[in-house]
Amino acid sequence: MTAHRRSDSRLHYFQSRQSTSSSINVPNAPLRPTVGEYVMRFYIGTPPMKRWSIIDTGSALSWVQCKPCIECYKMYQPPFDPSKSVTFDKVTCNNIFCKNVNNARCKPNTNVCIFRETYDDGSVTAGDAAYETFILEDTNGPNITLESIIFGCSHEITGPYDENEDGLVGLSRDPYSFVRQIGAFKFSHCLVPFYYHRTMSKIFFGKQVQLKGEFTPMLKVKGQEEFYHLSLDGISVGKNHLPIKEELFHANEKGEGGFIIDSGTTYTYLAKEGLDALISALDDEIFLDPAEDPDGILHLCYNVDSFDDFEIVPDITFHFTDADLVLPKIGTYIEVENGIFCLAMKPSTSVSILGNLLQQNRIVAYNLEKELVAFAKADCTKF
Repeated sequence: MTAHRRSDSRLHYFQSRQSTSSSINVPNAPLRPTVGEYVMRFYIGTPPMKRWSIIDTGSALSWVQCKPCIECYKMYQPPFDPSKSVTFDKVTCNNIFCKNVNNARCKPNTNVCIFRETYDDGSVTAGDAAYETFILEDTNGPNITLESIIFGCSHEITGPYDENEDGLVGLSRDPYSFVRQIGAFKFSHCLVPFYYHRTMSKIFFGKQVQLKGEFTPMLKVKGQEEFYHLSLDGISVGKNHLPIKEELFHANEKGEGGFIIDSGTTYTYLAKEGLDALISALDDEIFLDPAEDPDGILHLCYNVDSFDDFEIVPDITFHFTDADLVLPKIGTYIEVENGIFCLAMKPSTSVSILGNLLQQNRIVAYNLEKELVAFAKADCTKF
């Protein structure tokens, strides 16, 4: 149920928004799946401490759980202790970050900048804004040290976080996201299916990242400039295009609606009219034994002997501007109970979201300079 709650929270988050260093090498980090999320390994502080944090293309500020904890969730590793790092330095109140970022402010009677992010499900992360040294791996040589990265040293965290998750790495288009701060402007990831829970893949940063496969332009939507909006123009089941309006997944002049790709959302959300049309088309094409989701959350479920039964099911294709994304069967349908598989999509009343289930076994590459996102089919277990 955690993945359901987290995904719903992410949907509400996007809906609510609608009302320094660089390297010529190839910095990268291992990725592994957790419960509905993907975490990246990096090191922080001096001496360095290993962290595994959620990669999130829908968030700006990165944060880790820090000592002292006012309210924290249980983790396998101890929280980061800034008192033991010689490179830790708090952001002051006169810093442009503290003046320009909505969730940051000056702590009363101090010169310390603090932040507080509250999500629609009531979860919170709050603490000190600080500078710290981050360390990534390098494909071609020794590790890469990234100095003076602004991050959130969180002392108060509530919400559905897993004990395998030490924090969050913000990868949005915002100037204070991790990818923007390190001057990469390009990054790519390959997400292994969740059932390969012990298998790691990679996320790459920097100029050497190449866009492979078909690529589609990022859009800028009013009030949501940091998100990766794409132009979804239509959907097909097999060779049949769904009878939906082309503008259904496009944001209006007020910045409402649209279609976002997000690594921090598990499920895919479609505007209800589009999801209804998709379910109707699939129902006409799938001749498997129908079932119901025991939790009553997902629709279009089947009793099957194994996932292989879905190989005969017609492909679903998302038609973006200049790029067609054929959805992977693994991720499009998920096992919710032994022998019961359901379509892993949910309805939305406004913004639509391409979640991480449908990004599995695909190289997804982002070029922030040319404002492009690319998709290429891959076996992510071999990265």
